Amino acid sequence: MRRTLAIAVIAGLGALLGLGGVLTVRHFRSGPAFHAEATKLIRANHAPHVETVDCWFPIPAGRAARCGQLIAPESWRAPDDRTVTIPFVVFSGGAGAAPDPVIFINGGPGEPTGIAAGEIGRWWGLTRTAGWAQGRDVVVFDERGVGLSQPGLACPEMIEIGDQLFSQPMTPQATNAAWAAAAGRCHARLVGTGIALDRYNTDAIVRDLAALIDGLGYRSWNLLAVSYGTRVALSFLRDHHDGTRSVILDSVYPPSVKAYEDSAASAAHAMAGMVDACVANPSCKAANPHLAASLQAAIRRAATQALVVPLHRAGQPDKRVSLDDAKLVEVLFYGFYRSEDLRILPNAITALDQGNVQPLVPFVEAALDNYQSTATSHGLYLSVICHDELPFDDPQVIARSAAASGDLRQFALSDLGLAACPAWPAGVAAVAERLPVQSDVPIVMLSGDLDPITPLGWAKVALATLPKASLFHFPGVGHGVLAANTCADIIARRFFAKPQAHPFDDCLLTLSGSQ
Repeated sequence: MRRTLAIAVIAGLGALLGLGGVLTVRHFRSGPAFHAEATKLIRANHAPHVETVDCWFPIPAGRAARCGQLIAPESWRAPDDRTVTIPFVVFSGGAGAAPDPVIFINGGPGEPTGIAAGEIGRWWGLTRTAGWAQGRDVVVFDERGVGLSQPGLACPEMIEIGDQLFSQPMTPQATNAAWAAAAGRCHARLVGTGIALDRYNTDAIVRDLAALIDGLGYRSWNLLAVSYGTRVALSFLRDHHDGTRSVILDSVYPPSVKAYEDSAASAAHAMAGMVDACVANPSCKAANPHLAASLQAAIRRAATQALVVPLHRAGQPDKRVSLDDAKLVEVLFYGFYRSEDLRILPNAITALDQGNVQPLVPFVEAALDNYQSTATSHGLYLSVICHDELPFDDPQVIARSAAASGDLRQFALSDLGLAACPAWPAGVAAVAERLPVQSDVPIVMLSGDLDPITPLGWAKVALATLPKASLFHFPGVGHGVLAANTCADIIARRFFAKPQAHPFDDCLLTLSGSQ
């Protein structure tokens, strides 16, 4: 049972932040006690505001950062006594840094940004080496309901079910029923604590971002957004465009697209593109001479008899994972988020035709890690998807699109949102939130031509109403371009330096095109 957007973030953000080490914890004013204190403050002040706190991690020698939390109303439209606290870190750009920072907006929805003490070392590495992060402060925050934010919207009920579904064969109907039941239990528990789940959505996150920028006192800023974060960034431009100097959108998810209606076609396009890329590569073609037939045969076999993959992981009990056709395709999709995985994915498919499941193991492990991640906020994911996306997608169109995808049909219908949203009431977004965004802010959009999650066509949809936007698409790249292609980082750095000029570098000559 995939999460349409969120599964990409673990691989994509992991690659983006795959630098540096782990730092030990200092102290951090967070959790229920600090959240109660913050609630008292906002009651007294009747306005959102930023609180400075001691950083909850040691700061390396020669580096600088400051930490804090935004205290904001849980409901922006009808403020009451309930608040959210949103942690942030400002990594210093050093002496002579430009006054306009880069504000990073994470994907998901529901994935933490990696500012917890055990993960922050990666951001130290990234802000030291990434071209786009040089010469400016970098602001990173966890969205409401996610990571270090309070209240958290984690759903251990769904982690438990996810593990079970990979351990035993289940019919699609039983799988959907299990997800719906787990979602219903989590929803009831969160609502029972007083949380209003209809207040955790894109509109609220956009308002949080505006309040954070205001609280930090910035007059001008740049946005860098990935995956679902690009929808937040575009919505922010629609509602709070003044002060935004430039925007980079990596793997674009515009507010106006219908993700579930497009899901099957996007999956089929990515799979066909992967096959075509292999055929065009002599060494890949020689190693996988019948890749398309091998892929089709593997999916069809799994549809009639589940594929069993033994796992032997250090420090964990041995496990036998059961993959039907939907789960097999989902596991294969974990090969689309890093370039090195895309290179070995054809070999794993061919090996299945030879009865060898071992090359598939890394992708199975990635899927299990995603389902078992305690860092993921399923509650925020469902609150966003069930409020912002699924109510605007036509079930009949979804069904027709799935049917037209042939062997991918069951995969297209096996999505957490489709199963769980009926058990997760979260309200419905205003129609205005789904309209195309119009803005004259300079924008660079980055898309991989093998992206099965946010396809190139979505970036083209956004481009139509953004007169100062440039679109660069990267051949052989899946989801998350900055993490996969050094040319994208070069373009990002040049764009942030001079956003009014169309960015160019000789590395672009190797790409299939730009607009």
